[in-house]
Amino acid sequence: NLAEDYVCKSMGIDSLGDAGFAKGWRTFKKTLFTFLARLKALNTGIVFIAHETIKPVKTRAIELDRIQPDMGKSAWKVIVPLVSVVGYCGFTRVKGLDGKISEKRTLVTEPSEAVYAKDRTLRKRPKIEYLDGDSFIKTFTASSD
Repeated sequence: NLAEDYVCKSMGIDSLGDAGFAKGWRTFKKTLFTFLARLKALNTGIVFIAHETIKPVKTRAIELDRIQPDMGKSAWKVIVPLVSVVGYCGFTRVKGLDGKISEKRTLVTEPSEAVYAKDRTLRKRPKIEYLDGDSFIKTFTASSD
């Protein structure tokens, strides 16, 4: 929203669609890309956090719902190709040693039909990671064998 407001103000328009011939949306994408390039030039890790949205996805046989980050199409086209890891934080039911079922917070980085995720890093990774802080951080700092 801040990037959209900045572009509208700099172009003297009320909405990105007011610029005509998609100029507002192109300027928005260029501005967002430039901003991200400047952040990357700082040579630090960048983390984006988004709410989830559920979108219907058609496969050859069926239509199902997929969980993915909630962001506009223009932002998606700029941000998602640049990121190395897209993870989904949720809960997984786990049966303990005592036989009781509990829910553990998990991070899914393996894509599936139900969850949009990706991991382009070379680290060894499980399909589902339990988020307990220390073990999660170790997955990103351990040396690759």
